[in-house]
Amino acid sequence: MEPTPNLTEITKKDDEGRVVERYYQDPEKRMEGTATSYDAAGKPTGERNYQAGKLHGDTVAYGENSLVLSRARFKEGQLDGTTLLYDNLGRLTQEVRYKKGVLNGESRIFEKEMLRLRQTFVDGKLSGPALVYSDTGKVSVEMNYRAGLLDGQHKTYTGDGKLVRVMNYKGGKQEGDQLEYYDSGELLVRTPFKNDKRNGEVIEYYKNGKPKKKTVFKEGLEAGEPIEYEENGKEKKSENSKPKVAAK
Repeated sequence: MEPTPNLTEITKKDDEGRVVERYYQDPEKRMEGTATSYDAAGKPTGERNYQAGKLHGDTVAYGENSLVLSRARFKEGQLDGTTLLYDNLGRLTQEVRYKKGVLNGESRIFEKEMLRLRQTFVDGKLSGPALVYSDTGKVSVEMNYRAGLLDGQHKTYTGDGKLVRVMNYKGGKQEGDQLEYYDSGELLVRTPFKNDKRNGEVIEYYKNGKPKKKTVFKEGLEAGEPIEYEENGKEKKSENSKPKVAAK
């Protein structure tokens, strides 16, 4: 940027006389226009844009070999628009969106160019579906948010896309039945929750759909002895059970 009659160029140097920063000031000594930082070799390490002393426009940070490490956009001193982060090889690691300094819109996280997480913010809080991806690129976790809290179904999948678990949330707390499945798809366990605690009858199943074990919980604590069943549905005899003795 060429200095104008209304701007003064400011150059800062280190003890060895090397330029470490160059920027411009208006008559009120507020930063204006492009400010650039430099490393010991004279290569830019960052560029920022100002308007009336506030960050305004694109800001860029550079790493080794002048690779971009981050790129963000500001408006009147606040993040506003898309911010991009990169690793040391120049690969995108994070993409987030801001509005007036607050997270707003879709956010994505990458690892080695592979999408790992996709979620959405509204006024700084997670809202709507959020998806976690496995090494195969398939969804491994699917959850829902409302006003920053888990709300709705929360599903977990195997690496090849098979459903493993379904949980239900309301206002950030687990509520309703949690269902777990065998690899082959049959129901394995049904666990009822109330106010984030196991509450009610937990039933484990055989693959044929018949109950294997029943355990009652009350406010997260086991209430009573579990009842176990044979695969044919017949109740197993408890090892701790003792024959009744007639009263004398």
